[in-house]
Amino acid sequence: MPDPTADDVAIRNALARYCHLNDAQDWGAWAQLFTEDCEADLTGGVFKGRDALEAFVRDHDHPKGRHLITNSEISVAGDEADVMSDLLMVVPSDGGELRILCACRYYDRYRRVDGAWLIAYKRAADHIWNRNE
Repeated sequence: MPDPTADDVAIRNALARYCHLNDAQDWGAWAQLFTEDCEADLTGGVFKGRDALEAFVRDHDHPKGRHLITNSEISVAGDEADVMSDLLMVVPSDGGELRILCACRYYDRYRRVDGAWLIAYKRAADHIWNRNE
């Protein structure tokens, strides 16, 4: 029997894990948050498949900072869920204070695979960049 509360909590935990693994730059574990046939439309391009996405992040220069996901709206239908969230990326400045690097909106589709909620589709849109960084 479906448990909407358990699904909501599991997806929110997956969102948090996405941030934590991204910040740790643990790309192998991060890639496992996606389905094998995922599609990701990110700042660096459109990537099809988990292997292509992992290859991109391994070859890409990433600023050290924190990804913060908030304002998540989750709509579950069976073994799929549409998720819209806001992302804020903060990085340390040369002086040590935190600066906002960018903000954007994530449009995701999660799919339940073997009991785990994985990202089948991710699109980053509506970027606002701090051009002073």
